[in-house]
Amino acid sequence: IYPFASRMHLAKYTGWFKSTYNLNLADVRILFLLLETGEPLRIADISHLLNEPASSISSSTRSLFRVRKLVERGRKPSNKRETIISLSSEGKTLSQEIRDRFIAFCCAEFHQTKEEFEMETLGRTHARSIPSVSDRIFGEKFNSW
Repeated sequence: IYPFASRMHLAKYTGWFKSTYNLNLADVRILFLLLETGEPLRIADISHLLNEPASSISSSTRSLFRVRKLVERGRKPSNKRETIISLSSEGKTLSQEIRDRFIAFCCAEFHQTKEEFEMETLGRTHARSIPSVSDRIFGEKFNSW
């Protein structure tokens, strides 16, 4: 839920990510996505899930790999042309630390528990919880919870 629903909430902390960890918003969203899925993903998959251009995802993962050593790059066994991205051990610990601090900051700001923050605040802003045009016409709504 954090890489998807919290884009507007994460954007408020861009300065904190930059000053404390030297990471931009795209880097943090990539780390959160890889932490949440727990499995290697292709750059195209990350781009699709985060709704960002593949070029920006590629450059972000390149800097996370070369400079920060937070992700590992490899080749997909079935297709050697596709690059897969996964978290390194340092990346996993840093991602968990950033997520826990982000949750603590937001819970203190909104005066909510972690469960209330995830269900109420992030649940309302999740792309799947916002009804589409066809949902409004036909009266059906996707419920991700």
